[in-house]
Amino acid sequence: MPFFACARNRQGLALLNVVFIFIFLGVLIGAGLKIYGPMVMRAKIKDTRGRLEDNARTITAWAVQNGRLPTVADLPSVFGPNGLADAWGRQVLYYTDTNLTNLTTGGLCGRTSSNLSDSAAPGVSTAFALFSFGEDATPQTRVGAATISASTAVGTATVITTDQNDLFRIVSLEELKSKAGCYGPTGGRLSIVNNELPSVCSGSSTYTATLFASGGVPPYTWKPDNAPDWLACNGAACSGSFIGQTLALSVASGKSAMPPVSNLTFTLSDSNTASSTRVLPIKSPASGCGGGGTSFEEWVKKNNVFVYGTTFVFQGNTVNGPNATAVLTGGSTDANFNGGASVAVNTVYVNGSAKLSGGQSLGSGTNPGKIYINGDLTLNGGANVSGTEIYVNGTVTIINGTICLWDSSNKMCLSDRSSKIYIQNDLNFPNGSLYGEVYVGRDLYMSNGSLYGNIHVYRNIASLDWTPKLQSASYVYYKGSILSKPAAYTADNARYIPDSTVQPVVLPTMTPGYTLPPLRDPLSWYTEHGYYATKGKLASEKEFTADRKKIFADEDYVSECGGWMIKPDQYTVTNAIVVSSGNITISAGSCKLTGVLFAPTGKVTFGGTSFEGLVLARDGFEVKSGGTTVTFKNISDYISSYDEYPF
Repeated sequence: MPFFACARNRQGLALLNVVFIFIFLGVLIGAGLKIYGPMVMRAKIKDTRGRLEDNARTITAWAVQNGRLPTVADLPSVFGPNGLADAWGRQVLYYTDTNLTNLTTGGLCGRTSSNLSDSAAPGVSTAFALFSFGEDATPQTRVGAATISASTAVGTATVITTDQNDLFRIVSLEELKSKAGCYGPTGGRLSIVNNELPSVCSGSSTYTATLFASGGVPPYTWKPDNAPDWLACNGAACSGSFIGQTLALSVASGKSAMPPVSNLTFTLSDSNTASSTRVLPIKSPASGCGGGGTSFEEWVKKNNVFVYGTTFVFQGNTVNGPNATAVLTGGSTDANFNGGASVAVNTVYVNGSAKLSGGQSLGSGTNPGKIYINGDLTLNGGANVSGTEIYVNGTVTIINGTICLWDSSNKMCLSDRSSKIYIQNDLNFPNGSLYGEVYVGRDLYMSNGSLYGNIHVYRNIASLDWTPKLQSASYVYYKGSILSKPAAYTADNARYIPDSTVQPVVLPTMTPGYTLPPLRDPLSWYTEHGYYATKGKLASEKEFTADRKKIFADEDYVSECGGWMIKPDQYTVTNAIVVSSGNITISAGSCKLTGVLFAPTGKVTFGGTSFEGLVLARDGFEVKSGGTTVTFKNISDYISSYDEYPF
């Protein structure tokens, strides 16, 4: 065979081998593609299921922070501009109930049911659902009678019928509420906030109380039961039903209060079939309200009343009243107190605003009690308020001061944080310190203040500025939003916690409800009971005679308590009772006086070195001397019988 012929045969065989190799490789590639395609699809299905789970957690977290589920329009802000997407890069659809996206219709915790339900779980309300339609992008799931096609929030009863060819994550209402903490102490469920109603005196024509609703789904309906005919609801007879967030109680026109009312019952209903019932009796004050030793007289004795009047002007050093009660029927300002003055009284009522500065302090440091301020409270210049419970029917502003339990022995705040501070309106906290649990009825403005405890804000954190100092285990809980906060606080977000369960502030009765009684009638009662009618001096101890220890003046009474020419050891007068139809003025600078001063239509002014006893004066008590010490004594230390009280 010629050489060229053999070469051609060999070339043909080589080409045939190449053809067989390509055929074999094609078979292998085809088989591989058949295996690889399902592997990729399974990976994308797994990835999408994971994404749906992550997306459900993100929506739940957003809902907890905002108190409601996001609307469809909210999704870009929740997930970014690309929104929800599956592993194929296609949009995930979001379905929910319009009632759950609106705080006014219940939000997260207020609803007991939703418009959405899952056909696979009869009787179980659905909060929201997420859907992906897999590789073929063909939806099979139905919402109602139609195939699902776009994200939406439904407003009517709708059943979701899922299909196994679609991917989905359905979150039930119960699952959402459980993760949102709706089953805590209040949990957003419908409730009547009030634990008690203020007491009222029998025969009184005035009474004010407000019931508050919380949680559930507005509008609310109130239904009183067993209400007496003297009680009015929203200004009308307490019969039938009343619509509103609150229910106002008062004495009906032309009626007088007749407590006690033991079985007064209120039922609160919302628009989502939920209801809450509470029995709130109306009682008489523990110290009584009527005459004959059960009214003002008994209240003064049992509550250790030290001063009762419109104002207390104190230019002295210290008021010692660890178990005493002071009632200021008007407001109080820093001008009323000497710089650094300490009004160490256990219980204080201020029927108006109070302003303290320059190291002034209000409240006992040895036996702290309750402080009632029926207006605004402002602290500056290192001022201090000390009490176990502090109620402010207005706004609190702490420019530079402290509210806490004060330890007068060590001149420091106790660290047990047991104070409770209730603020009806805003808390302005640019500086200073707060100890204990603080409840704010409106908004919080905080900048450089130091918090040793917790603040509960019913509305918003309106402003955070500078560097708030939240000490160890101190937090701010708020129901609304943070309206203004510098970016520098991002790392401290864990200290500012959204909490839909924060309740409105409900204050107790802010004033004792008493007025000073008049003089005895007829005025001859005083002379018949050993009172000496005089314009002259109050006798010193060495000059004391029985008929000059008790003074009655049917006019202004002025005394030098002896006079500056008398020796110092003669400047002491003990167990005096001075009654005047006008003003009482004790003017000597070295006088030491103990007793009772009563001016039901006037003012008491004291200029001596010390006073021990109690003062009852319509127009207040003024201590003029800078070095004066005032000490409380109970009225029973001077008058043993109600029949001998000068009023």
